[in-house]
Amino acid sequence: MLLEDVHVSILGLGLMGGSLALALAGQVGEITGVDPDPRAREEALERGMVSRAAAPAEAGPLIEAADLVVLATPLGQMAGALEGIASYLRPGAVLTDIGSAKASLMAELQPLVPKGVTYVPGHPIAGSDDAGIAGARGDMYRGAIWAVIGSSHPLVHAMIEAVGARVLMVSAEDHDATVSHTSHLPYLMAAATARVSCRRAQVDQSTFRLLAGGGFLDTTRVAGSSAAMGADMCLYNRDNLLPALEEAQAVLKELTSLLRREDRQGLQRYLEEIRRELAAVRGDAR
Repeated sequence: MLLEDVHVSILGLGLMGGSLALALAGQVGEITGVDPDPRAREEALERGMVSRAAAPAEAGPLIEAADLVVLATPLGQMAGALEGIASYLRPGAVLTDIGSAKASLMAELQPLVPKGVTYVPGHPIAGSDDAGIAGARGDMYRGAIWAVIGSSHPLVHAMIEAVGARVLMVSAEDHDATVSHTSHLPYLMAAATARVSCRRAQVDQSTFRLLAGGGFLDTTRVAGSSAAMGADMCLYNRDNLLPALEEAQAVLKELTSLLRREDRQGLQRYLEEIRRELAAVRGDAR
């Protein structure tokens, strides 16, 4: 089946689902959307993201007609969303998701997938600190890596390429272990920095705003994203995230010790080790 003939139905018309709809516009046969929020459905229709939109309780006709169904709800709602539409998925349909933690999510979803339906777990490495459909944009996935777990499917592969992303085949275990360090730990570290710094801002907010430069803004940016999304991704990847968080605490403890001892040489050496490790990972020449 050619992508231009495919009916894609997206469950969850928020930032990610809305962006996917915009990115697929004009490249598939039809895009429909399902969302419990009437304002999201209205905006999706007004912006031309979807041709039809329905609440979950009325989504049957859209799901029955879909060739490819994308779960784009928050992680904690995906199992419930799938359970609500599973009986409408027809044999031969393809189901995928965009959840940012895989192993625990897959354990919830796989038992709910009807016989004859192909389930392809996925995760686009893309996003924004904006929230909701208002922040959706058509270039969200352009140039992004889209992790696919296990075996892909031609429709999923074609959809990913159509939005300008690149497929990376990876196991659920390797995916979760890696994103715990590249996404979930940085989110919690940003939240911790924001919590400490914002309490200082309460002392003199005007001065704080004037002196808060790029370092503060860059470091805390992701802490401004959806708290519900953040809590879900951390809890769903808890087994990988807890050891990473404990390791980060050990690093902070070492930095605290060096500062207390006023050990300039030791502090510089420790920071230089970190800088070199980071440069190696980034592929920097420095």
